[in-house]
Amino acid sequence: MLAYNVLALLHRCIEQARQATHPTPQVSACHLALQIRSGYEGILIAVPAEQ
Repeated sequence: MLAYNVLALLHRCIEQARQATHPTPQVSACHLALQIRSGYEGILIAVPAEQ
């Protein structure tokens, strides 16, 4: 539930930020989730498991 709320918040923030520069923004929740997941995988590689 928390992850969904964070994703929804990020989605809305991006839509609001883009609305100022582009009149009809379309932000895909799927693509947003993929971007977050890819960043998390990078953190898993960079940070040792014990941390």
